[in-house]
This record gives sequence, C-alpha cells and structure tokens, in this order.
Amino acid sequence: MDNTKQVVLSIGLEIYGAVRQTMFMPLARMGTIRKYNGTSWGSMTSGTSLTLQGIWGSSGTNINIFAVGGAKDNQSGDAIILKSSNGTSWTTNLTYTVTPQVQRFHDVWGASDSSVYVVGELGTILHTTNGGIDWTCNAVPSG
Repeated sequence: MDNTKQVVLSIGLEIYGAVRQTMFMPLARMGTIRKYNGTSWGSMTSGTSLTLQGIWGSSGTNINIFAVGGAKDNQSGDAIILKSSNGTSWTTNLTYTVTPQVQRFHDVWGASDSSVYVVGELGTILHTTNGGIDWTCNAVPSG
C-alpha cells in the first residue's frame, strides 16, 4: 500500500508540489508556515516575522525546501532565505543585508537539491551549488 501524499508548497499564488507524506504551506505575512501531517494542519516556527514571497523544494532522496522573502510595506529587516532539510524545522540559511537595491528576495527555484537560485530586486541573483552552504551573488547586467 502506498501511503505517500501529494505535497503542496504554496506561498501566495505560487505552488510547488512533490510526493511526500506531509505538506508545507508558507503563508506570506509574518513568516507563518503551516504543515499538514496527513490529517490536520498545524503551525511551524519559521524563525522570522518577515514576509515570505517564494518557495521551492527538491524531491527525491535529499529534500531541501527553501523559502525566501524580506521586509515589505511597514516591516524592517534584511532579505532572508529559510531552509528545511528534515521537514520538521526551519532555519535561517542566509540573511542578506538590505541595500537601496535589494530590500527582499522574490522567488527561488532549483535544478536539484544542491543547485538553487534566488532572485531579488534590480536583477540580484544568488546561486548555490551545495544546497545552501555557500551562495554566490550575481547581478543581471543593466542595459
């Protein structure tokens, strides 16, 4: 008997799905993350009160889930990347100091559990090739 369930990772209008036994749903405001255990929804501690705007997670043997965001509207704080590797807790993977060009991260996408891209304002692009241990910052050339 196959007891896996469809996992839906959702933030705002963005949805990511994979096969797992639990579901995660980060909600945009105040860093709220909801987790479905197969029968009911519960709250998880994300460790931030910043607005989360994008989410992506890998599927397969090594599961890495990333949620990104930062200060929005009347909030103050840095741009942030959260990570969950075990599905039971979230940690701050990277805090990016706010500049006039980068106030928050908007989206995240990965080619695998180790190769992940994060995009922010004014062409900011961060990339990891080792699952979030190290990030390289690039910018889209203007013009």
